[in-house]
Amino acid sequence: GKDVNFIHNDVSGGNLTGGSGWGVILADFLGPADYAPYVGQIRIADNRFDCQADGNACLGIFAPDTSVTGNTMILKGSARGIHAEGPLLQANTIQSNTIGTGSGDGMLIVTPRTGGGGSIITGNTISGSGAYGIQVEARGAPNAGGNIIQNNTIIGFGTPLFIH
Repeated sequence: GKDVNFIHNDVSGGNLTGGSGWGVILADFLGPADYAPYVGQIRIADNRFDCQADGNACLGIFAPDTSVTGNTMILKGSARGIHAEGPLLQANTIQSNTIGTGSGDGMLIVTPRTGGGGSIITGNTISGSGAYGIQVEARGAPNAGGNIIQNNTIIGFGTPLFIH
């Protein structure tokens, strides 16, 4: 669907372990790539996530133009906070979230091979002991750029911001 709100929910006790990195506690879209044009403009706001998703992510952003604002994520184990990667260009807003990841990474933002897009990642507080606070991957799209990453507080990670 398009134009969907997921607001003021408590998602506690989720336990997703042993994943390949594509498992998520909550996703804005999961399905075949040819369905992607029919989803988007999802708003995930002011929710609380308290879960364990070892080897996976708490929140999967796979649809275009999703907004993730004001959420609190308390993750146990090796879970990643947010995994944003979709078959279409994404212009996501990830703003004013508090993410505590344990030994997992804070965020993975992937730009598709076609390049372009551009997400706004600002005002987040991200803490954990994983490898990356925010990891941006171009996936073979040289000079894809377009992301705005500013005014985030990143604490404890091996590398606070990694752009590849």
